Amino acid sequence: MPKIPIVERQGILATGQLGPRANEAAFTAPGRAAAALGKTASDIQFRFHMAEKEAETEKAYQELNTSTNQDFNNFTNASEATTVQQYQADAKVYSESLKKQKLEPLRNRLTRKQFQKVESEFNKTVAAKVATGSQVAFAKHQTIRANQVNATIEDTMSQMRGLDPSSALYQQLQQNLDDGFDRWSAQGLRLKYDKGSYRKELSASAFENEIQSADTQVDIDRMRGRLEAERPDMTAKQYALRDAAITAQEKIVDDMQVQAVYDQ
Repeated sequence: MPKIPIVERQGILATGQLGPRANEAAFTAPGRAAAALGKTASDIQFRFHMAEKEAETEKAYQELNTSTNQDFNNFTNASEATTVQQYQADAKVYSESLKKQKLEPLRNRLTRKQFQKVESEFNKTVAAKVATGSQVAFAKHQTIRANQVNATIEDTMSQMRGLDPSSALYQQLQQNLDDGFDRWSAQGLRLKYDKGSYRKELSASAFENEIQSADTQVDIDRMRGRLEAERPDMTAKQYALRDAAITAQEKIVDDMQVQAVYDQ
């Protein structure tokens, strides 16, 4: 029987089937491809899983932060604390109650890592709200202090209006106010007067009283001396008005003295 020739080329038969010297990679390639496909599918599934967890975590802390923010706004608005110390003590108690009420129920619904993330965001929100509330409490305290100090200033000025500006008591009260304004300015209090404006107010009151009661040349001379002493703190218009008033009163005093001499 005649032999049928077989054509081989690098292990591949003419029929296209694998020959005895076929490359080993031809056998293992399909398995590696399948394994790579499986790994890719697993990676995609893992990434989807992580994205879902991240979205779940973000949703949890956003909802919690929104409600916590509003709750703390209501707490601060209703707070009667007038010092930072008292507000922060009250806020600490309130934040603990919020934590038990709104944060702790999430512990069993989230993984440990998710809960840690949500808890961290909750603590940041509380810290920010306490800082804001502390500023509100400080502003309340400053307003109360300013009202108290304004009352003290008004009372002291009322006493000084009835005194001779050259008297020892007047000078002592004025020094007390000057020292007080230095302290109150350092404390950042917003007051009705400052060191300059209260002096101008008293000076105007004192001048009005003196001009009405001046009936001797001695009174006129004393007023002129005080006017010159206070001139650096006045505008040119204020100085001119007072000088004119003293001159007018001096004429009245002269007329009174002339009339007195005539009568005598």
